[in-house]
Amino acid sequence: MILDTHIFLWMNEGPEKLAKKIRTLIESPETLLYLSAASALEISMKCSIKKLYLPSDAATYVHERVASNNLLSLPITLKHGLMAGSFSAEHRDPFDRLLAAQAIIEEMPILTVDRKFEQFPCTVIWAS
Repeated sequence: MILDTHIFLWMNEGPEKLAKKIRTLIESPETLLYLSAASALEISMKCSIKKLYLPSDAATYVHERVASNNLLSLPITLKHGLMAGSFSAEHRDPFDRLLAAQAIIEEMPILTVDRKFEQFPCTVIWAS
């Protein structure tokens, strides 16, 4: 499954924000977890404009947490970008649009609490 950016941050900085069933799902060795390059971009941008503070610089933080949590990296392809751009203009967040497109194209659910994902035709696992 694809982790929404806030789920990635919560599992590292505030796991108590996640329901026990979600922590169990995330910690299961059978669950393949992906962090999208879109989330890495979002984290890096938010750190650079001081909307997000992490214990280390964004690059170090993301690389270390991806490794320590055995996450897989999900690159952004042309196909993902084109689908993300084709969604209704109602939802303007480019990071959410990319994650939704990746979830659809890669046939993976996205783990999130963000109800805005209801606007997209992707499979969602609600973390709340």
